[in-house]
This record gives sequence, C-alpha cells and structure tokens, in this order.
Amino acid sequence: MRIATLSSQSLWRDEVDAIRFSSWPLRALLTGLFQTGHNGPLYFLLLRSWRNLTGDSEFALRFPSAVFGTLMVPLGYILARQMGFSRRSGLLVSLLLATSPYLIWYGQEAKMYAILLVVVTVAMIAYLRALADGERRWWVVFVLATSLSFYLHILSPLMLGVYGAVALIRWVDVRRHWRAWTISIACLTLPYLPLVIWQLPVLMRGGNLGHPFYPLRREINILLQLYSGGLIRSLGIMPILLFVFLFLCGLVIINPRATSEGVTLSRRLVL
Repeated sequence: MRIATLSSQSLWRDEVDAIRFSSWPLRALLTGLFQTGHNGPLYFLLLRSWRNLTGDSEFALRFPSAVFGTLMVPLGYILARQMGFSRRSGLLVSLLLATSPYLIWYGQEAKMYAILLVVVTVAMIAYLRALADGERRWWVVFVLATSLSFYLHILSPLMLGVYGAVALIRWVDVRRHWRAWTISIACLTLPYLPLVIWQLPVLMRGGNLGHPFYPLRREINILLQLYSGGLIRSLGIMPILLFVFLFLCGLVIINPRATSEGVTLSRRLVL
C-alpha cells in the first residue's frame, strides 16, 4: 500500500526542503544538531548519506519512509501484546496501522515522521519490557532509541511525559527496578543537553511561528476534525461526534468486562 504509488506524486515543498538541507556541507549539518533552525537535524544527516547511494528520484527519496512505515505493522502488534492485549487485538492494531491513511501518507513522504514513529515505538516496547523483567538490555535499547528520537524531531521529548505516566501506572514495577529506572532516565538528560541549550531560550523568548494563532479550543476542534473528516472542512461537527463516540466504544462499550492489563493501561493513559 505504500510502495505501489510511492512515486505517483511529485516532491512537495517540505520534501524539497529536506533535499536542500541534506545538501549542506557536512560541517553545517553537524552544527545543525546543536542549534536552532531545524525540527529534525539527524534525519537530514541520514538523508545525505542515502542520497549519495541512491540518487534523488521520488522513489529513492521516499523508499526509507515506506520501509519504516511498513515496519510499524509488526511493531504495532508487538507493542499491543507487550501492553497486555490479546493476540486478536494485536492483529487488529496491525491492520489499522497497515491501512491508516495518515500512516500511508507519511510512509510515502521523504521526511522523518515514519522513522520517528518506529524509533518511538521501539523505545516504548523496550520500556515496557524493562519494567516487566528488569533486563539491562531493554533499558539500554530504551535509552538509545529515546536519545535518537530527540534528534529526529524537536517535539519527541514530549514522549517523556508518556513514559512518566506509564511509570505512575506501573509504579509497582518501577519500585522493583527503581535503580535501573533512575539511571535510565538520568542517562536521557545527557543527549538532550545540546538541544535544551538552544531550545529553552527559544521557548522563553517566544515569537512568530509562521502560522496564524488559534486559541486552544479552536486547535482541539481542528485536530478532531482532521482525525474524523480529514481535510474536508465542510462536514461540520458530526464527524467529530462520531469519532469521539467510536473512540469511547473502543475503550468501554465493545468489551465492558475486559480486565486485561492492556485495557487497564490504555484506559488509565487516556484518563
């Protein structure tokens, strides 16, 4: 579903920007890892090497995203099982990941989003495994994958809040492995320091983002509209209500007696 039409569309602006950034001298790319200007400096560094091997055709530039987008299908199953869901639920997750219009879109785009999703998912799988059995290798994978995500996209540190929420829900496991958990979280501060040096002043300074300002209520409405009706904005509130209704059904109504670890963890994370 991702490969068949990979080169059917020409490159658009963001993809052209990715090519332009990856064409910079190596020193400039390395400097970009530690200063403002890009939301995913590591991706452009990787794209530079990939272009040297394959060229600049639409298919070649987008192929890594298609591969990583496809890799999300089995990873989604593994994550669902790791969260405590049944095999059937895991297969359903894989089906949704394989057919999701959003994931197909980003799996056909020469940007960092498909790779980022895989890295973050691997980090979450390793995190849950580490909390469950405390093996050192899973803590190492968690730290490495999370550290890579910091440099793949500027907003990936927001996942630290999710890891914190999981820690609160799985507090018994955190207490059993408190030393490894503390060391792992502490290790994440080291790779993030070069980023926070310039991100914190930018955050405190504020400024023009290049997009019109919307109040929070309007932003939430736009987000729900995109998830329910896509880019068609004339459908009104009905798709949003349908989306929210189906979302709640997935959590409660379909299997109200479900008491599995996966269902419990999902409900607590949503709350």
